Amino acid sequence: MTEKALKINEKLAERGKRLEDVSAEEFDDIAHDVGLRRKSPEQN
Repeated sequence: MTEKALKINEKLAERGKRLEDVSAEEFDDIAHDVGLRRKSPEQN
Protein backbone atom coordinates (compact mmCIF):
# COMPACT_ATOMS: atom_id res chain seq x y z
CA MET A 1 0.00 0.00 0.00
CA THR A 2 2.88 2.36 0.72
CA GLU A 3 4.10 1.82 -2.83
CA LYS A 4 0.69 2.84 -4.18
CA ALA A 5 0.67 6.00 -2.07
CA LEU A 6 4.12 6.94 -3.36
CA LYS A 7 3.02 6.36 -6.94
CA ILE A 8 -0.08 8.50 -6.40
CA ASN A 9 2.14 11.30 -5.09
CA GLU A 10 4.40 10.96 -8.14
CA LYS A 11 1.39 11.21 -10.49
CA LEU A 12 0.15 14.28 -8.63
CA ALA A 13 3.59 15.88 -8.93
CA GLU A 14 3.66 15.14 -12.67
CA ARG A 15 0.37 17.02 -12.97
CA GLY A 16 1.64 19.84 -10.77
CA LYS A 17 -1.12 19.29 -8.23
CA ARG A 18 -1.57 18.38 -4.59
CA LEU A 19 -4.08 15.88 -3.26
CA GLU A 20 -6.40 18.61 -2.01
CA ASP A 21 -6.40 20.19 -5.49
CA VAL A 22 -7.82 17.27 -7.46
CA SER A 23 -11.45 16.32 -7.91
CA ALA A 24 -12.73 12.91 -6.87
CA GLU A 25 -12.94 11.95 -10.54
CA GLU A 26 -9.33 12.96 -11.18
CA PHE A 27 -8.20 11.08 -8.07
CA ASP A 28 -10.04 7.97 -9.27
CA ASP A 29 -8.23 8.29 -12.61
CA ILE A 30 -4.84 8.57 -10.88
CA ALA A 31 -5.64 5.67 -8.54
CA HIS A 32 -6.64 3.53 -11.51
CA ASP A 33 -3.34 4.41 -13.24
CA VAL A 34 -1.35 3.06 -10.27
CA GLY A 35 -3.39 -0.12 -10.03
CA LEU A 36 -5.98 0.66 -7.36
CA ARG A 37 -9.59 -0.29 -7.92
CA ARG A 38 -12.66 1.06 -6.16
CA LYS A 39 -14.46 -1.70 -4.29
CA SER A 40 -18.17 -1.87 -4.95
CA PRO A 41 -20.37 -1.74 -1.87
CA GLU A 42 -21.64 -5.17 -0.94
CA GLN A 43 -25.33 -5.68 -1.58
CA ASN A 44 -27.39 -7.64 0.91
